[in-house]
Amino acid sequence: MDGCLYVWLITEDLYLDWEPQTVRSLTRACGRRPEWMLEVEVSGRVDGTAEVRHLTLALLAQGGIAMDDYSDHLWTAEEVADDRAVDGLHFFGFRTHREQTALPQ
Repeated sequence: MDGCLYVWLITEDLYLDWEPQTVRSLTRACGRRPEWMLEVEVSGRVDGTAEVRHLTLALLAQGGIAMDDYSDHLWTAEEVADDRAVDGLHFFGFRTHREQTALPQ
């Protein structure tokens, strides 16, 4: 996506640094433990919100679950498309997450 997003297909050592509860939640949501995942990073040069949402919706068109670094929620395509908030956060809600976790000055 024009150098905004960097995508990797991960097939090995998927869950090495994951919390057990997160793996259980993902397994429950998918009906099995996924054997692969796509990791997407956003260039620091751009906001990336529109690009991440566009790619996520394209990838989830036939089903699946998305995760982000800002919540513990497992996101469906419908939730991403509707820009639904869960526990005060939207999918890829880095701004809100940053505000919520900022140290008081």
